[in-house]
Amino acid sequence: MTARVYIPDHEYKERIQRAAKLAADKGLDILIVNSNEADYANARYFSGFWPLFERAGVAITPAGDAALMVGPESSVYARDFGKIDKQFTLMEYRESANP
Repeated sequence: MTARVYIPDHEYKERIQRAAKLAADKGLDILIVNSNEADYANARYFSGFWPLFERAGVAITPAGDAALMVGPESSVYARDFGKIDKQFTLMEYRESANP
């Protein structure tokens, strides 16, 4: 049996730190990446979380602080799979067909 292939938690932290440095170098107040169910690569790259039917985003400050932003139906799933401790549930990230 082969070993399970996975991205270690420290890799997500290193990715955030590299993005924070880029944000600082460019003079940004914050870097925000967004994802949806069809194109989830951005949020997943930094957080390990991918939205199944809602949107998600990751906010990264030049100081290296990061937050995962998800819709209201994804908050439990994000806590279970996300690798970022700070998580916020926002109506702006809800499922696109939600009235």
